[in-house]
Amino acid sequence: SVTPLTFAEVADDPGISSLQRTLVNASKGFSDDLALREAAQNTARFNALYGLSGGEAGIAATKAARETATRPLLDTALANASDVGTRGVRSAAKSIGESPSFQRKAVKSAVGEAVAPFATRDAAGAKAWATKVPFDQAWGARQNIDDLLNGASNKVNEKAAQAASRQLMELRGRISTALEKASPDFRAYSRLYAKESRKVDAAGTLYDL
Repeated sequence: SVTPLTFAEVADDPGISSLQRTLVNASKGFSDDLALREAAQNTARFNALYGLSGGEAGIAATKAARETATRPLLDTALANASDVGTRGVRSAAKSIGESPSFQRKAVKSAVGEAVAPFATRDAAGAKAWATKVPFDQAWGARQNIDDLLNGASNKVNEKAAQAASRQLMELRGRISTALEKASPDFRAYSRLYAKESRKVDAAGTLYDL
């Protein structure tokens, strides 16, 4: 059902809106009636937006549809991929390491967590960059960055990830480029995933409203 608008809402006139505020202050009956109408309007808006989003079940279904649509491409990308070169990721990490922001403990912690899958160890246990890493390891590193940005990682706290969000996004972009070079199918997967994610984001935005 549609809740009637107030005259001030229909007219969208500053003078009438001012008169309405005056009446609210002068008349308790008018004030109470207006409050009930606005509450009904808010309820109607909520129900409409909730219906468009599909609620929790609708969002879950949209995510499931994204998985169904994109999973075959991801499986193909994983099956046909070669090892991932780390040159671009190393270059980005070096640039970040030389920036003033890297001196912040939070940034250093989050970036270190993000690039950890690209590290190897020598016989003495010292860390060094790997020249290439298996595709699924690099893919896991990108997923790990998404977890960091979403505050879902237990290894680095949310504040650290927020502080390093720009650096993490830069690393994510370099990793994506490296993944696409190692598997042409991954580019197709990424594009389709982004397209399907817009539907998930739209449903989530409506639900949040």
